[in-house]
Parts: sequence; structure tokens; C-alpha cells
Amino acid sequence: MSLVRIFSKLDKDGKILIPGHARRSLGLKEGQMVEIKIAGTEKSPFLTINKRKSAGEAVGVDNYLSDEED
Repeated sequence: MSLVRIFSKLDKDGKILIPGHARRSLGLKEGQMVEIKIAGTEKSPFLTINKRKSAGEAVGVDNYLSDEED
């Protein structure tokens, strides 16, 4: 797969919309678990998003923290 850049805005609740064409090309479905990684440097951070089957697959455990605990 080639590199594709997608731009999206955070909504007022901090949610990121992944555009439909990107969801379809990745095979993402409603409720699909994704892993969001923060990488780079303090001056130049970036996010990567990976499709996962479960939270356990992403981090090696069966539970995870939800955004409601922020």
C-alpha cells in the first residue's frame, strides 16, 4: 500500500473522524478496535493508527483504558 495523507479535525469531544474512503480501504467497521500511537519528538510529534482485532492484541492484555477516564 502506498502512503496516503488524510487530514481530519478533532471535534469538540476530541474525536477524530477517519474519512469513509480510508475506512473502506482499511476494512474498518463501526466498533472496530484501533491502536493510536504517538511517536516522534516533543517538537514534532505524530500519530499512527493501526487496525486491531482487540485491545489485547494491541497491548498484550485483555483490558484497556477508555477515553472517559481522562
